Amino acid sequence: MIPKKKIRIIYAAGIHSGGGLFILNYLKKDMKVGEDIIYLDERLKKDRFFNKFKVIITKNNFFSKFYSEFKIKKEVDKGIKEIIFLNGLPPIFKYKSNVITYFQNANILNYSNKFDKIISLNFFRSLKFFFFKKNVNKWIVFSKSAEMQLKKIIDKKLIYKETIYIKIKREEREKKIYDFIYPANGASHKNHKNLIKAFIILSKLKIFPRLLITLNKVDIIKFKVAHLAKKFKLKISNKPNDNREKFLKNYNKSKALIFPSQSETLGLPLIEAQKFGIDILASNKNFAKEYTSKERLFNPNYPKDIADTIIRYIQRKK
Repeated sequence: MIPKKKIRIIYAAGIHSGGGLFILNYLKKDMKVGEDIIYLDERLKKDRFFNKFKVIITKNNFFSKFYSEFKIKKEVDKGIKEIIFLNGLPPIFKYKSNVITYFQNANILNYSNKFDKIISLNFFRSLKFFFFKKNVNKWIVFSKSAEMQLKKIIDKKLIYKETIYIKIKREEREKKIYDFIYPANGASHKNHKNLIKAFIILSKLKIFPRLLITLNKVDIIKFKVAHLAKKFKLKISNKPNDNREKFLKNYNKSKALIFPSQSETLGLPLIEAQKFGIDILASNKNFAKEYTSKERLFNPNYPKDIADTIIRYIQRKK
């Protein structure tokens, strides 16, 4: 008798950038043709890798995501053994299959009671998290800080910490053309606003570090990067992080990572910078403390503290 294949579902609805996309790409090596069904965000449907799999495209809206979870309930009855949710959230329905969730969005736990926050997307995500968290059999995290956060809410017996292995190519002799690198999108918690304010403070002290950021065209305009760079003579370069392998080479060209993020679960740039062996200046948050020394931590809410930390770093490097 031929044994049945172990069919599993990989639910990646809403995954299109950042830590979620990294985890999806990280899992590609373990995906099996004929055994995996992938619920893919419509913004990734041009990725040729998924052409060989059974793919179900989901639109980036509530109704499409709700329907896709409802559709999974029917698939479960066809012999689905395992369902992996990469969006960091539990499913609305209780499935008979083994349900695994990769927790990679700490912002859903950091909501506020302020009205503007209550109507935010993260607030509704947090409601889903708390209402349906018992629908998950196993939670996977990649950092100590994420594990600590999750343990406050989820039974620690259900939490498993995995190690990420990143292939890098260090070039020790590469010319350092940037003083600092900050690979991050324009989400508010990434804190570009205060980072730029810190560089303006430095410019008034006649200090002009070279900074590389990775914003898209919309966010470049939103943060007035070109205008402020011209006005205060800031040395800010921008290279959108479209090709991961190609972009990673910029770590070799940078002296240090500066990481003013206010909230992280994965904190991928911290892991990358550590692998490349460059210095790390970061927010004084739990997610960053394991990657750098105390004197290189700053309060991300105060541009002056960010600027002061940069000054101390530059002076000690002379």
